[in-house]
Amino acid sequence: YFTSGNDLKGSLSQEIPVKDSLNVVKTMIDAFINYPKLLIAVVNGPAIGIGATMAALCDIVYATNKAVFDTPFVKLGLCAEAASSFTFPHALGRSKASEVLLLNYKLSAQEAYQFGFISNIIPHSSLNKFINNLHKHGTIPVKSLTRNKQLIM
Repeated sequence: YFTSGNDLKGSLSQEIPVKDSLNVVKTMIDAFINYPKLLIAVVNGPAIGIGATMAALCDIVYATNKAVFDTPFVKLGLCAEAASSFTFPHALGRSKASEVLLLNYKLSAQEAYQFGFISNIIPHSSLNKFINNLHKHGTIPVKSLTRNKQLIM
């Protein structure tokens, strides 16, 4: 798994005020959006809930052929999280985003690639080599990268 999502049972058993919980989520989303360096996700398996929505907040997303993006919010009686009501229609188009978010349609790596949600599909067997090659992008000048990221938004 890339991530199996939030621990709903654990979250519900804690008495955290809703306002505090929302502040934590807002801080996380802001951190993803405003991160000055390149934010790359490599999804190596099922990305459920927050894992799928976090991927949409990244600058570049790669996935293996074993990746599946699953957003079970509506069937769990929850709202779509982590700005996915904005990022998914932007990345997938309104109709496909509605299918994924409202009907809990699981998006395969192939479909995610076809819709432009991910940049490329990496064979699972080549994953370590691929990740090692990503390190070369760590030398991109931060100031230039930040300014160009702002233009893309």
